[in-house]
Amino acid sequence: MVPLLRGSGVRTIVAPAAAKLDRSTLRQVRSSVKLLGRLVDTFRLAARLGRADVVHSNTTGVLGGPVLAGLLRAPHVWTVREIIERPAAVRKAIGSALRFGSKAVTYNSRATAEFWLTVAPTLAMKSTVVANQVSVPNELARRCEARTQLGLGPDDVVVAILGRINEWKGHDVLLSAFEKLAARWPHLRLLIAGSAPPGQEWRVDALRDRMESASFAARVQFVGFLPEPGPVYAAADIVVVPSTRPEPFGRVAVEAAHYGVPVVAAEHGGLREIVHHEETGLLVAPGSATDLAATLSRLAGDEALRMHLGTEAQRRARGFSVEAIADQYLEVYRRAANDAGA
Repeated sequence: MVPLLRGSGVRTIVAPAAAKLDRSTLRQVRSSVKLLGRLVDTFRLAARLGRADVVHSNTTGVLGGPVLAGLLRAPHVWTVREIIERPAAVRKAIGSALRFGSKAVTYNSRATAEFWLTVAPTLAMKSTVVANQVSVPNELARRCEARTQLGLGPDDVVVAILGRINEWKGHDVLLSAFEKLAARWPHLRLLIAGSAPPGQEWRVDALRDRMESASFAARVQFVGFLPEPGPVYAAADIVVVPSTRPEPFGRVAVEAAHYGVPVVAAEHGGLREIVHHEETGLLVAPGSATDLAATLSRLAGDEALRMHLGTEAQRRARGFSVEAIADQYLEVYRRAANDAGA
């Protein structure tokens, strides 16, 4: 990002986050010395900037934006990309910060907006939904090469899941569904791309142990974390996003769409806004291995349906381009600046 900005002639200053909100929030708040040090960094950044038309915080994980905006006397735009159901104290604190610390708030999906408007209803008057930008890769990986690279045959029907291996991404649900399908569909293959969060590597081991004891073990392939997952998308016939908690957005679903691959997704959160049922993909009941198995069976046996859904998904994915999302943010900036000057 920094080289791109500087290469475009944009004055760019890299500074530490003034205050960062994460899962260790309560411990961090207790560390007042650390928090004070980060606020001092904010004052220093303000002095270097001198002025700004808009201050934009790109996540609720960074809390220094309102302070910086106040120092620069500029409107603060806050982008929310998270659905934080617990702990309740953090949820309420963020709701209050959004209310009192922003001129405008954007959300990466209607699902994210609806969640936070329930927490703080008065945010409605300054809220806008602007989806995450998901660019089309400069060069799409080729299907035949990708399948050869991954050891897959031309007749295999490949199901893929990509992303973090954690407690709620639904890997267990998918394995249960695959177990129901294995005997009926001997050419069905499963690719698992991704890694566990630091300190939770045991989750990968647990999945491997479960898979190795199953009759279909030879048809499941762990490919680990890939900095460029293009070959997995290119090789796949179906991408599954079976998250058991609501996804604030659903980036994997858009990336799959860029490759013309239909997505089967859990019917909640931001995924409902990306995967249009029976048009660009299929939605299933969250957490239901039975529903997921039935849907995968339907797609596995209907290549024409896969092609139809994938083609329409690819067409609609253009709405997540850099240009489309940048235009929406520019409009938010203009409104915030105009309101601040009114």
